Amino acid sequence: MGRSAILSNGRLAVGLNEKGFVHDFYYPYVGMHNMTSARSIHHKIGLWVDGTFSWLDDEQVWESETVLDENSMMARTLFVSTKLGISLSFRDFVDSGIDFFGRVAILENRIDQTRNCRLFFGQVFQLSKNGRGDTALYAPGKHPYILTYCDDIYFVSSLRDHDGAAFDQFAVGNYGIEGKEGAYVDAEDGELSGNLVEHGGVDSIIGINLTLKPKQSHHIDYWITASCSGYNNASNIHRNLAKNGLYHYLNSTHNYWKDWLSRSSEFINSLDVKYQSIAKRSLLTIRSHIDARGGVVASLDSSIYNYGRDYYSYVWPRDSYYSLMPLLRLGYFEEVRNYLHFVTGLFHRRGYVHHKYLPDGNLGSSWHPLMQDGKNELNIQEDETASTVMLAIEYLRSASDLSQHEINSLIEKIIIPSANFMSEYFDEETGLPHASYDLWEQLFLTSTYTTSTVYSAIKQSIDLVNEYGVKADTSNWVSSIQKIEQNYSKLFDEKNQYFLRGLSNQSNNYSQNITLDISSLFGIAMYGPADKNSTAIFATKEAVDKFLQNPGITKGVVRYPNDTYMMTEDKTNPWYVCTMWLGRVNALLGDIDKAHEALDWAVDKLDKSQMMSEQLDPSTGENRGVTPLVWSHAEYLSLLLDLYL
Repeated sequence: MGRSAILSNGRLAVGLNEKGFVHDFYYPYVGMHNMTSARSIHHKIGLWVDGTFSWLDDEQVWESETVLDENSMMARTLFVSTKLGISLSFRDFVDSGIDFFGRVAILENRIDQTRNCRLFFGQVFQLSKNGRGDTALYAPGKHPYILTYCDDIYFVSSLRDHDGAAFDQFAVGNYGIEGKEGAYVDAEDGELSGNLVEHGGVDSIIGINLTLKPKQSHHIDYWITASCSGYNNASNIHRNLAKNGLYHYLNSTHNYWKDWLSRSSEFINSLDVKYQSIAKRSLLTIRSHIDARGGVVASLDSSIYNYGRDYYSYVWPRDSYYSLMPLLRLGYFEEVRNYLHFVTGLFHRRGYVHHKYLPDGNLGSSWHPLMQDGKNELNIQEDETASTVMLAIEYLRSASDLSQHEINSLIEKIIIPSANFMSEYFDEETGLPHASYDLWEQLFLTSTYTTSTVYSAIKQSIDLVNEYGVKADTSNWVSSIQKIEQNYSKLFDEKNQYFLRGLSNQSNNYSQNITLDISSLFGIAMYGPADKNSTAIFATKEAVDKFLQNPGITKGVVRYPNDTYMMTEDKTNPWYVCTMWLGRVNALLGDIDKAHEALDWAVDKLDKSQMMSEQLDPSTGENRGVTPLVWSHAEYLSLLLDLYL
């Protein structure tokens, strides 16, 4: 179960599931501190009609669909009950400038009969880490609301109808403790208890009575305001919304995102029509995962936590590089600038970045040990350091109006220290970069992919410092480039005629890992040192075409043979990233028709949400892994840029 919509302003990020219910609520960092209560619980919506109650997630009564606007980071959700003769539609958004989530609702009576309705909205948050220190209480007054808070986090929930009338029913309860289900069940008889306050694990529900004449519609505004700078801030936002309604904010947010997208309009309009809407969706999906302080998280879909050990809501420097490159190529410099400022402070003093980070800059979880074969080793993925260097260099060459301070900072704090580290982190025996963990985060070896990224990053660093006239000792850098050029042939399997996964060193004995891996082809073709027209690259591509194409009806490209990650049957799952990578290699080598086949494959696999998952079921085409994965969308955009820009 992925997310049909991710709505964000860089501080507050809300994920709607495929039925349109709030499932993820991140604040005050995008991707950090998911304030929803449980792995499989969403905010509830219920409707009482002429004595009959139903929850809108009851598939026996309601059908629903959530789609994203094509030109803005906003969603439309429609609930329809033919059984009740009622529909409820939403325009959903996170305000672009103020921290609140809004739903502009229209309740429509579809039959020729007056209806007595009661509409209920349930909220469930877990603000404290242990789910025991939260408080929810009813705040009376001209503009009443429910306040949920813990420590420095405050959420205010409320609604109003088109006449400005507030909710007229409410209840606050305990959720998830002492065997209590939550206050939301109180709505099932159409009457809320009016319980005023609870603490511990809490939830709340508010309701409003509405009379609908035949074929009449009624407008309701619903919102949740958020603050991490005091209770007054959250309540002040609420009062403005209660007085003025949501339409002004809805329109201003729509215009904000329309303007943001317009910066790439020339490129998007140059695309084949069938690619345009997905290109815009991909841009907005990337942007929705970028925190205001610079971090770029891999995915905000928390549903993976139902069957995995952790979320994907971390900042991987590699994912960030691939996510930001299409933005950079399209002139979105601010997002790249913020990320580079963010990551500058995360480098180890030796000049490398760690496995992954939290959106606030602290270290993320890791499964990489600090020892291998009885020896101390860095638990890094060296390609992430190389990727960060390449992003900084591309930014310096592309962005306009750079201050001298910014230029000096990137060169002195990222490029020079990293190039020094990478040029020293070598094995004398092989003349290649020392082993680190591979990009798939599984193996400790000198991989072809990492070798290629290191080569490109150091080579570009040499060119840049010479171009800017920077005084730096590049002798080691030049030597490391020469070593890779002289020794990268060790990564080519003469027998099988392809670039292998890499070289492993166990007990000082080097051996080839002869697995065919799509990353080896992509890395060596895109970053060198092999010439793109070399027979070795064409031979590797031929092997990829033969052995890494999914034979099932889903088609697509797998990472490597017998990849068991998230395998649901005896067949390996194809990945969007891998399929786009093969498309990009084809574009690089001049096979434009094959490159377009990758784009068309992606278009064919998407549902109405246009959200790209990490993987697909090899037989059914159903999404596997998180949905969306930002990297998937980024590679789709990068392939479009390779072909059209």
